[in-house]
Amino acid sequence: MHLQYNKITNLRLAVEKLNGSIIKPNQCFSIWHNVGRPTKKRGFLEGLSLHNGKIGKDIGGGLCQLGNLIYWMFLHSELTVTERWRHF
Repeated sequence: MHLQYNKITNLRLAVEKLNGSIIKPNQCFSIWHNVGRPTKKRGFLEGLSLHNGKIGKDIGGGLCQLGNLIYWMFLHSELTVTERWRHF
């Protein structure tokens, strides 16, 4: 359960960086450019992660959930998805 609570912390930290973002015409949006690398030093915690199809633990675990949500929102908007990275 602690990994689930850590995921909440990771999501809060990431959303704080994205809150208020405005995507202008012809501007490229990158969740990772805006959020940055999740590290312990920046307050991110160990959470569930997926690597090569296997469940594990990693700092920043759970941020893929945010990435998937943003991707879904873009698909249901007038924005154009030009690139997407997923788990390998």
